[in-house]
Amino acid sequence: MRLVAPGGRLVIVGMAYNKTALDWVISGCGVPPSLLIRWLRGGKRGPAGMPVQDSAMHWGEARRAARGLLPGCRFRRRLLWRYTPAWDAPDAPTPDVRQEGGP
Repeated sequence: MRLVAPGGRLVIVGMAYNKTALDWVISGCGVPPSLLIRWLRGGKRGPAGMPVQDSAMHWGEARRAARGLLPGCRFRRRLLWRYTPAWDAPDAPTPDVRQEGGP
């Protein structure tokens, strides 16, 4: 990942769809908090005309893809259908500076 500075962090926010019964149960647990948040904020709001597309991957595929492309990433499942893989780029190698003794 040459686009991430040495020691930098890449965080991706994605969405996955439910495939297994466990996926449905876990996602269902996020519905009450999301409804409460929506109610407290006065309803559903967002930018008009924002394009929306259904996810092409289920949870297992998303996790495997993230870990395959970003070795060592931390994959977190978030509220409803969101996930965030976070990957830390290795620190820049320190140059081996050796001073040779004088004459």
